[in-house]
Amino acid sequence: MNPSELPSPPGPTYRGFYRRSVGSLPDFLGDKLAFFTKVWKDHGDIATLRLGKYEMILLSHPDQVRRPLLENASNYDKQTPGYQQVAFVLGNAVFTNDGEDWKTSRKVFRPAFTQDQIRGFTQLMLTTAERLTDRWDQPVQIVEISTEMTRITFEIMGEALLGSDIQDHVDAIGSSFPPMLEALNARATQRLPLPGWFPTRTNRTLNRALGDLHRVVDEVVRQRQQLAANTNDFRDMVSYLLEFRTEDGQPLSVERVRNEILTIMLAGHETTGVGLVWSLYFLSQHPEAMEKLYAEVDALEGPLRLEDLDRLPYAKGVFYEALRLHPPAWAFSRRALEEDQIGPYRIKKNAVMIIAPYFVHRNPKVWEDPEEFRPERFLPNAEKKDRFAFLAFGAGPRACIGAQFATNEAVIVLAAFVRKFRWKFVSPTPIKPTTSFSFRPEGTPMIELTRR
Repeated sequence: MNPSELPSPPGPTYRGFYRRSVGSLPDFLGDKLAFFTKVWKDHGDIATLRLGKYEMILLSHPDQVRRPLLENASNYDKQTPGYQQVAFVLGNAVFTNDGEDWKTSRKVFRPAFTQDQIRGFTQLMLTTAERLTDRWDQPVQIVEISTEMTRITFEIMGEALLGSDIQDHVDAIGSSFPPMLEALNARATQRLPLPGWFPTRTNRTLNRALGDLHRVVDEVVRQRQQLAANTNDFRDMVSYLLEFRTEDGQPLSVERVRNEILTIMLAGHETTGVGLVWSLYFLSQHPEAMEKLYAEVDALEGPLRLEDLDRLPYAKGVFYEALRLHPPAWAFSRRALEEDQIGPYRIKKNAVMIIAPYFVHRNPKVWEDPEEFRPERFLPNAEKKDRFAFLAFGAGPRACIGAQFATNEAVIVLAAFVRKFRWKFVSPTPIKPTTSFSFRPEGTPMIELTRR
């Protein structure tokens, strides 16, 4: 059947001139998670809504997200309002680009994520995680855990992927990324986004943070170029970017190299760092799961080793279950290049798909007792789920190329942490997620560490 003959998915009804003009935009600009949750509950796993001039299709079931992510992926690109704002910050890079530019980025990155490379990275992760968790050397102390996990994942990312000891830059990076992400979220939800040069408070914050980050990236590249002049060891991401030549023999531009490194800095720590914080939080709320993890880690002998990764299935289950309940990318988007069909519904040309891991992960048609924290869902003997039921790392051709890197890193850091500490959250207010660029905990979650 021709998709044009099909009905659009159900959704909110807009009455009155104002609502017909703006659609659900006023609701979207408030509590986004509450708004999308209501749309899902009221209209089902595929729903149409309008935000100003944009028609949005909310997808909340594996059977539906499979279409734009795999079955007809070539019909969907990233030229959506959200990604356009991300591109304003990260420029042309693997996270934001499409077509041949995206294929070029993947070619650059592919050699860094072979099994042999990941094995080498994992050995470095083991050493770095042990060293960094040793910094908390008091019998009892209180730390701001989001900042500390960001520091750990940044340093591992810096040494493994950028071939650089970025300890001297961690404070600058740590103080620049949060305001940059907040400003990015503010721009994405502005009724009338203004050019980046226009001197609004948001733009000034964003440009200041970007300036600081660009200086760090330029220093990382300079250090790598110096190292390259004195060694043949060219086995890190910066090296691959500097070595890469296009089909006509041209190197990547300085701006393109900077954009790709900035993307690596963000993606290389955000999912893992946020996921680790939520892992510790959910464990603190579920003592029986915490004790199972202690038992698994305590069964290991001697220092953590590469082969221990296979002996830590529960640690991996904890991390994945935390990502299921609080996926760092809680929603992302695609644009339909041409008319399409999803299930019994018409998808219009230029409609924006809102692919919502948060709702897919909590869909009772897919997950039993979806609101419950159960790391056992991800153990090797657990029931196998549809590949598109778990979207913490995306799916299809554009799935995260660093998923195995992030998983190994999280399991190692979690095991190193559990070996040394017991903990409890002592923040004066409840811990809840933000709905900005990622699902970071709101505010400054504090935990009390007690050495074992």
